Amino acid sequence: MSKQEDIESDDSVAVHLNTFHDHHRAYVLTANPLGIQQDGIWTEGQEQDNSFDALWHSQGRLTGQGFVVLMAIPFRSLRFSGAPLQTWGIALSRSIRRNNERSFWPRITQRIASLAQQFASLEGLEPISPGRNMQFIPYFAASRARRARFPGRCRGACGPRCQIRAARCAHI
Repeated sequence: MSKQEDIESDDSVAVHLNTFHDHHRAYVLTANPLGIQQDGIWTEGQEQDNSFDALWHSQGRLTGQGFVVLMAIPFRSLRFSGAPLQTWGIALSRSIRRNNERSFWPRITQRIASLAQQFASLEGLEPISPGRNMQFIPYFAASRARRARFPGRCRGACGPRCQIRAARCAHI
């Protein structure tokens, strides 16, 4: 068991997607073989912003040679242009913590100051649409008040807005 997004101390793989192909900003979706995910937005010259929270799926397993991770990233979890034909920047990375190793595809060099300028091009994305990205989280709120605050309201048969419990009135 581990906290959500506590991925820094384990081996992992990541997909970096520069959806606007502006060589400046990218979504980073990271997963490890134990099912822990981390997502963030990386902007050139800044720390990664891990407050981004996307809905995507991953699963992984350990193998005799290491591990395998499968990722499914719905288009509706990302923002991108509405152009009929799109080109995105893409990079894949692997971190092996025990060796203090991080490797990229395509090869990323520190000789070039910009990471996103070194991404490969993901071409031929057509026709794609982000769809609707709405999520509803239903909740119920109730407050408890003393019976004296609602004189006459809780006497006799209760209506749908009131319940009597141990000489208290719960207003719903």
